Amino acid sequence: TTSVTATASGFYRAFVTDASGCISLSFNTSVTVNALTVVPAIAGTKSLCLGLTTQLTNTYPNGVWSSSDDAVATIDAVGLVTAVSAGTINISYAVTVNGCTTIVTAGVTVNALPAIPTITGGPIVFCPGGSVTLTSSPSASWLWSNGANTQSVTINNTGNYSVTVTDLHGCSKISAATPVTVQDIVPPTITSPANISVSLVNGNCAASGIALGTPTVADNCGVASVTNDAPPLFPMGTTTVSWTVKDNSNNMATATQTVTITSPEINITGNTNLG
Repeated sequence: TTSVTATASGFYRAFVTDASGCISLSFNTSVTVNALTVVPAIAGTKSLCLGLTTQLTNTYPNGVWSSSDDAVATIDAVGLVTAVSAGTINISYAVTVNGCTTIVTAGVTVNALPAIPTITGGPIVFCPGGSVTLTSSPSASWLWSNGANTQSVTINNTGNYSVTVTDLHGCSKISAATPVTVQDIVPPTITSPANISVSLVNGNCAASGIALGTPTVADNCGVASVTNDAPPLFPMGTTTVSWTVKDNSNNMATATQTVTITSPEINITGNTNLG
């Protein structure tokens, strides 16, 4: 043939025979076949979450990094991979020595982030001494802003509570904060006993020991006390008694009751004619 492919190092020359059968011999041509450089495997974490980075390395110097799809992940000149979108790509490291290039590759997976977690539970406004159980949406693991690491957490203090969920790939997402308020700003209610009217007897000028009755009271967080300002003796006429109810958070309400003291009618008998 007029050409030959050399696959090994050595000296090559051509023999040419013309139409008369005469043979000519070329000069020797030296061919060197360089061995490919042995490049070690790419090292580093090859799975990362969307939006994060990972550092890849190779112990052979002066290679060139490249990504098979920059839309999934990019890589810079020093091997730093930046995740762009979910997917799997090949990262290549090319080393050229004596005109011969050796390329090693590694698959890199970009994992999507989990959905933003939701928090359920309530009521989130409750009385002192109470609590609420907040529950996160399902995940592989949870970390609440108060340090709890379970799917549900019991809260008994005022504050804003959020949860960070982490999936099986190690990718995380944080929830919106849920405000919890521990307070009692609702005053109690009170209905006073019925008004009372008492008639004096035996010539007394005031009445004592009057049974006022019991007011009707209620409170969302519990009643602490019920008092009144009734005097020990009720004089003739009308006295207003003030009832006060106080709840466990010192919220108060009042109601009034009247106590009316009258004298008995005096019947006069005998001769009323003074003339």
